[in-house]
Amino acid sequence: MVTEFSVIWLPAFMMGLLGSTHCMGMCGGITVALSSGCEPQKQAYLSLIYQLCRVISYAILGAVVGLVGAVIGRWTEFPILMLFASILLIMMGLYLMGSWNLLTYLEKQGSRLWRLIQPFQKRFLPLRKASQAIPIGLLWGLLPCGLVYSALAMAAASGGALEGVITMLAFGLGTLPALYITGLFARHLIQFFRRQWVRNLIGAIFIVWGGYQLYAIVFVAQAPVAHHLHH
Repeated sequence: MVTEFSVIWLPAFMMGLLGSTHCMGMCGGITVALSSGCEPQKQAYLSLIYQLCRVISYAILGAVVGLVGAVIGRWTEFPILMLFASILLIMMGLYLMGSWNLLTYLEKQGSRLWRLIQPFQKRFLPLRKASQAIPIGLLWGLLPCGLVYSALAMAAASGGALEGVITMLAFGLGTLPALYITGLFARHLIQFFRRQWVRNLIGAIFIVWGGYQLYAIVFVAQAPVAHHLHH
């Protein structure tokens, strides 16, 4: 049971942790802007609230896609959703390295929804109290982001709504340290994580990770099926 649980949350957590490179570049400025509008004595408290609510919003999305993925998974024995998640991992790696920006197309599609939501979020600014931090964090989960889309693909392939929640909760917690620290103390970290050699290193890790999963799906997991069909 412990092994099965770690199989669900550990890869998602590592995706969030390693993908903080992308988060710092894309969302670091937002984090700094929100934190700078807080009163100094409330900054740590309010930052923690909206960051945790951001993680909760990911978990809610994970429940939805996990349920949808479970329904799709009943139609075929081939792990098509995991295959899609592996391809998105490779695309994320290329995206970070600046070699192939196909994920920007998905982000542009998501930005259409964000344009409708953003005016509503602005109603809670400037950030002064917890009742403002909660909706800001919950709405943040809908910000168009290729890394989040990659994690959602993993959640869809996880097997169910609960597994989807665990996947996205782990992913969100993986992104939490970098964004929380950035909002409080280290604005200069944004520039560090935007350096191309840092993005290249993390991008290469994602590409190897996704490539290994593709190999496991196509050549290893399907080998017994192919052997049975041959006979």
